[in-house]
Amino acid sequence: MMGQGASDPLPLVTLLGIGLETARDLAGRGARVILACRNLEATAKAKEDIRRTVPNANLEIVSLETSSLRSVRACARDVLQKENQLDILIHNAGIRAPLERVLTEDDLELTMATNHYGHFLLTILLLDLIIKSRPSRIIAVSSSMHHCGEIDLRNPNYERDYRFPFNWYEHAPVYANSKLAQVLFIKGLAKRLEGKGVTCMALHPGLLNTDFFSGVQGPWRALGCLAAICGKNAKEGAQTTIHCAVDERFADEAAWSGTYFKDCEPAAVNPVAENDHLIEGFWTYSEDVTRALAKYYQSPPSPKLQLDAEASRGSMTSEESKESPRESKELSREPKESPKEPKESPKEPKELPKQTKNKIPENSQPFVI
Repeated sequence: MMGQGASDPLPLVTLLGIGLETARDLAGRGARVILACRNLEATAKAKEDIRRTVPNANLEIVSLETSSLRSVRACARDVLQKENQLDILIHNAGIRAPLERVLTEDDLELTMATNHYGHFLLTILLLDLIIKSRPSRIIAVSSSMHHCGEIDLRNPNYERDYRFPFNWYEHAPVYANSKLAQVLFIKGLAKRLEGKGVTCMALHPGLLNTDFFSGVQGPWRALGCLAAICGKNAKEGAQTTIHCAVDERFADEAAWSGTYFKDCEPAAVNPVAENDHLIEGFWTYSEDVTRALAKYYQSPPSPKLQLDAEASRGSMTSEESKESPRESKELSREPKESPKEPKESPKEPKELPKQTKNKIPENSQPFVI
């Protein structure tokens, strides 16, 4: 049983679409939930919406714009000043790529900044608190589109350059790349946190019939029509996230950390997401970007991570990395065996899967962004 005190389960959830339904479900289980969103007025309305169905919901609100690293640092400072535990960090915020390349205030491509760099930095800044709160979980809402993604470490910001005639900005591939970035991030994070009691997971929520496809053009329009016919609603789409957040089996970090889920079951990832050299190279690039900008903004340094090995800084595309040998024992990792008997996915998508009926572990707090 969980009460409503400061030591109650605390998730942090980024609050859009399935993030709202994730927060509603966790609050209904007795968790104290931190809601993070760029629009505080919209978040306040979401808070009221949740309380209409969960009258006793214990909710907190923080401001967060994941495309702005300045906003990410401010959010992290706010959380660290107010909270002494953080048990579940759910990275739900994301955008589809705009038709034209857009740069953020940090001169980063908007889609990758929103869907990856902001999540990366927020996790690093909150990591000490998450480790302190173990057993804890970090969950990234990715997409099956990551199977179409590639990461070119020579030009990850999609700069126009004669050296990269085939790596210029195209909005659909850019979105897929940002989702691959999330899977690479979870893989790299799981490796660094081995033995720390933190389970890191990525997931595909399914094809969603939500406002994600509103006003779309080009190839997105066909996908939007398909979603309107057979896509999941927000509540159905949130089930895999909820499953990853509450299933008691996932407290076993050694067995589950680094796993990718689809329909509440472990699923295969893009093969390039298993390549240690690409994982390390992209981790280093992400770390360099956020550290450089931290220096620019004169922000306090991120908490130090113990790196297992020097990251690859070479010019490697994800396609090239498929053939790259695993030369360093430090970078290699024994593949985890998937559990032999995962529970069956729900036959009726509108019913809550059995796996998600677990209570959130006592004295935990989720943060849904």
